[in-house]
This record gives sequence, structure tokens and C-alpha cells, in this order.
Amino acid sequence: MRKPCNHHMSKPRSAKQHQQSHSDPEGGLRRRLRSSACARISRSTRSYPHGASNIRKCLVSLAINRSKVRCAERILDASCRLATGTPPMRFKGLDLNLLVAFDALMSEGNLTAAAKRLNLSQPAMSAAVRRLRLFFKDDIFTARRGKLVFTPLALALFPAVRNALQHIQRNIISGPSLCSQLRCRHFRIALCDFMTTVFLKRVIERVASEAPAVSFELLPLPDDPDQLLRRGKVDFVILPELFVASGHPRATLIEENLELVGCANNSKFSGRMSIREYVGASHVTARTGLGQPYSIEDNYLRRLGLQRRIDVIVPNLSMVPAAISGTERLAIVPSRLVREVASSAPLRVIDHSIGLPRYDQAVQWPFLHDADAGSAWLRQIMLEEAKNLDEAWPRTEQASGIGNQGRFLRR
Repeated sequence: MRKPCNHHMSKPRSAKQHQQSHSDPEGGLRRRLRSSACARISRSTRSYPHGASNIRKCLVSLAINRSKVRCAERILDASCRLATGTPPMRFKGLDLNLLVAFDALMSEGNLTAAAKRLNLSQPAMSAAVRRLRLFFKDDIFTARRGKLVFTPLALALFPAVRNALQHIQRNIISGPSLCSQLRCRHFRIALCDFMTTVFLKRVIERVASEAPAVSFELLPLPDDPDQLLRRGKVDFVILPELFVASGHPRATLIEENLELVGCANNSKFSGRMSIREYVGASHVTARTGLGQPYSIEDNYLRRLGLQRRIDVIVPNLSMVPAAISGTERLAIVPSRLVREVASSAPLRVIDHSIGLPRYDQAVQWPFLHDADAGSAWLRQIMLEEAKNLDEAWPRTEQASGIGNQGRFLRR
């Protein structure tokens, strides 16, 4: 008769061991990890934090397969103990690691994306959510049609939690000194090409002389600026005041008007142009993002029940002068852009009776960056350079348009 292999034999558990496993489920869980099946996972802690992710997966598996061990609410605690040998930091009963999980969940708006951001398995992230719900006695979110809908309490807590974490990042991890922040600071700014051409280049030139180590990344205007600001994915968004996002600080940079222009050699239109003449002409328009299917002037015409003929659509305002050059097409562009390209692509400004809204430009930054020293430093430079721009290009006389409460520039 074949003798049974040793690995198929197990010693009977004593009454003391059985009692300990029920009184200390985490202790029982750690003893199971000492078994031959889990020894490999214990060794992976040497590569923490990546090893911690493997431990979490194993803990989830054990919690599911061994129903007697009710450790679903303690998965993060146990993985932290195993990986670092120290218990998680608690502040008045709250595991501070849960604030990191809460911030990731609110920022990403998706459980899977939040787990990936924290290098957690999805069951571990779900366990963190359960612990958050237990502590705050709130659902935190509900799932509706595949999307997370956050509760009023979660929305109220998010700014405070994000502010606390970023305060730790800025003042404890990165250091409180402005010089140390600017030594390796990288600013991400979303704006349209027009503001890059006429305004931000002044800011970049000044920063290059005052803080050469500072770098920039310029992004096109997104369809939803509020989402970028809420997630803290950008440091600044420069956009027309018509489209500013609520809930974030803002400051007006420059006051701007829209002008009706044509090719410098276009002599077809003389005198003051009426709305009917404007609609009957062919046009060039620019789509500049912000989730708007129509331009500002198209939105105005649609409210009047009018529609113009568009021959050319360009992705940014800087391409408009080239699209109307040598043609009888018309376009509406910011007044400072006309002045900026006057030497290379002269445009004819046409007097009109079209009531267009103002095109004032504002800068917004995330609410959580409001107290950031580096952000405040660059904001001050922006405001100073905007004032210098207004002094270099003083405003021209304004007159009221017809039909709408907007204004147009007269020359």
C-alpha cells in the first residue's frame, strides 16, 4: 500500500488554535500566509509597493474562499501590516489611507480607474469603499446607468480631503519654500491659440528670465474645463468668460471684442454691413473646443432664426487670416488677433450692425490650488502681464450693437 504524501497530511488543530482563529481572524490570516502556498507572496513584500498589490490579491482570494475568515473590511490593514510591518495610521478612528482612496475615487469618478491609480485590485478598492461608508455612515455614491452618482456628503467632503492631501504634498513632502517649488515646477495650462499668440508668450518670456527652471505644457481647450479643474489635471485654464466653470476661482485677464474682418483687398463690402448682408456672404469659422457645437456668432444668429453659409472651418483662430486671404469670405475674430497679424496678414475691419457679445478672457485654477505658493506666483505674473498688454494696446471706443446686448468694435 502506498504511503500518503506528507503534503496531503495535516495536523489536527487544537482547541486553543481553533479558539484563536475565531478571536483573531487577522492572526489566523497571517498564519495561513505562512503556509507553503502563500510563502511566495510573503517574499514579494521585498518589492513593496508592487508586492503589496500581490498581497492584496491574495488576501481577497483568501477572504472569498475561506468564509470563516471575515476580513473583507480589513484587507487594506492586513496588506499594510504584511508589507511594511507597521499598522496603518489612524486619526480618531479613521485610517488616513482611506482619504487617499476617497480622493482617487472622487477624482476618477470610476471604481476601476481609482483602483488602477492606487495600484490596488478592484476588490481591495471595494473594501476601502465599504470602510468609508462605515466610518461616514453614508453611501458615498450610488451607481446609475453605469455611472457613479456621488452623495451630497461625498461632494462636500471632497474639496476638504483634496486640500488636505495637497497641503501635505506642497508643505511637507515638497517643502514649503517657493524657491524649492519653482526649482522643478511644471505648469499645465489649457488655452486657445489666440491667447497663446497675444498673451501667454509674454508670460513665458518673463518666467524664463525670473525662474528658468520652470517649464510649461500648453494644452488645447477641452470640451469640459470643469472636469480638468475638478481633477486637478491642469494648473490653469484660460478661456472666454462666457464659458467659465462654476465652483473654481477666476480672474479676468483682458477685455476683448470681436471684429468682423475680410481680406485687405476685399472691396465688395463698403459702408456699414447689415445682418442680412452678413448672412448672405460666405464665411470662415473656427472651432475652439469647450464642447460648443457652434461658434459665438452662430449661436447669436440661431437665436435670431438665421443661418449663414460657412465655406471653411478651421481648428483654431490663427488659421482664419490664411483662410480668407484672396477671397470674399468674412470671419469674426478677436480684435487683438487682428493687430497681432497686421504685419504678416493684413485684414480689413468691416463696420457692422451685428450685436456680438464681448470676448473677455479669464483665467481659472482649481479651488485646491488656491493656496499653492507656486500657483499664486504665476497668477500674479499673469495679471501683471495682462495689465501691461492693456497699456500697450489701449481699448478702442465701444458702441452698442443691434438686436443683442453685446457690443462691437468701431474703427
